[in-house]
Amino acid sequence: MDKIVKNLENMKAWVNSSLPLPSVFKTNAEAMRFVAEVMNRCLYLLRVGTASAPDVETAKTGYTKPNAIIVGHMVQLTKLYEGALIHICGAQPELTRIFFRPILEIAIATVHLIRSKGRCQHSTISDAYLTELKTYLGLEDKTKEQPLTPIERRINRLILSRLKKDEIARSELVREASQDINRKSSPQFCERPGYNEALYLYVLHEETDCVRRNWDDIRANHLTQKGNYYVPDLSIDKPDPRLGCQLTQVCLETLLTYLDWNKSDADRTLTSIVQKLHQLNTALDAVQETTLGE
Repeated sequence: MDKIVKNLENMKAWVNSSLPLPSVFKTNAEAMRFVAEVMNRCLYLLRVGTASAPDVETAKTGYTKPNAIIVGHMVQLTKLYEGALIHICGAQPELTRIFFRPILEIAIATVHLIRSKGRCQHSTISDAYLTELKTYLGLEDKTKEQPLTPIERRINRLILSRLKKDEIARSELVREASQDINRKSSPQFCERPGYNEALYLYVLHEETDCVRRNWDDIRANHLTQKGNYYVPDLSIDKPDPRLGCQLTQVCLETLLTYLDWNKSDADRTLTSIVQKLHQLNTALDAVQETTLGE
């Protein structure tokens, strides 16, 4: 614990010494080095914040299932952010972009679960089975015509075992799937107060193009045009420091909401440092826009 406190004090001093930022960075490499410094500190805060417990009892025994769902979302967010950081440091921006949508969707879901105050915990568990439900029902129909193969029987047993473990009746899951109650899309969640709506919606749609590989993304990043023809482009784009700033903003904002919900930062020491790093990251993003433009 003493080591964590010392690390947080050093981080606070580093953030304070880094402000104000220069109006522009001399080189892209200089900007990337600074972004990596910010992201490494963000990752540390995510790890500390996610691992912290509200009281001694919870630290010993763990969380009940409703709260564990939210904690699990934060663990996912932390791991994905680390993956993005690895690829940013490895100068692989196209691979970094793949992490945007899952990070954004987990961040949105985490805040939504916290603000719902437990009202949608059960549906969060049952929603996770919708894909398996389609598989199960498909195999169920198949049994009317022919015997299942060994692997199909094993899949059925696994699905039923998981449903039993989470105390979800098959009939209930079928009913929820058919009614599709209270399910919102990610863009709708982006419209909730407290988010930078423009950034979240832009990142959501832009990085969906990256994952789904629409024509604009393929043409811009994976082909080189020569007259009316195209040839494969296997080179990796130059790293864009703004990628790291956008991801960091999403994660720091989510962490602030989580710390407030988890009540694990009574003296607000961690919260104050997260806020300071968020301030630095916002200023850094503004400098990047000035330096890099379009």
